[in-house]
Amino acid sequence: METICLYLPQPSVAEHWENALNEPYQKIRSLADFQQIQRCLWVAQYQPDVSTEFIDNLLAQQQPVLLVSNQPNEQEGLSWLKKGVRGYLNSFAHAEVIGHALAAIRQGNTWVGQNIMQALIQGVTTLESQTNRNQSWRERLSDRETETVEAILQGKSNREIAQAMNITERTVKSHVHHILEKLEAKDRLNLVLKIQNWHKVC
Repeated sequence: METICLYLPQPSVAEHWENALNEPYQKIRSLADFQQIQRCLWVAQYQPDVSTEFIDNLLAQQQPVLLVSNQPNEQEGLSWLKKGVRGYLNSFAHAEVIGHALAAIRQGNTWVGQNIMQALIQGVTTLESQTNRNQSWRERLSDRETETVEAILQGKSNREIAQAMNITERTVKSHVHHILEKLEAKDRLNLVLKIQNWHKVC
């Protein structure tokens, strides 16, 4: 399991995370400290004009980064997700939420709050209505898989998709698994981001 490395310049944020974590961690204070680290699951606090270079450096090294912000907002979160961070969270999130976010990232998934996920879905839905529906991603999927993706883009859960398509949740999970494989997406969020990018180049 990857060690957690904390880059949290603000003392109150650092204290919050140190109290919330139930596992060993390393505190990193500068780029000089970073040079000595092989690989970590990074928790990095975003402060404009202060930490941008450090976070960009982590992403350039393909390090997994959970970005935290004192005042998280959709535009900031979406911007960093597109740059490659693996999660975006309030600096003072509850310990239980922190645990879920770290677990998701360790499993290869992406973690964001509900508001950002809804903003992504809304953005793709708008693009869907404005562009030709015969997009390249559709050509890779069966009709039922395409129907499943359209339901995901509407923000529906597996249970809601199952009810709408008159199939079992197990079948929905199977469809989602095949969709992620065919479109080379890690999880639902990554799927939404990929489809959004496809629309931009079509």
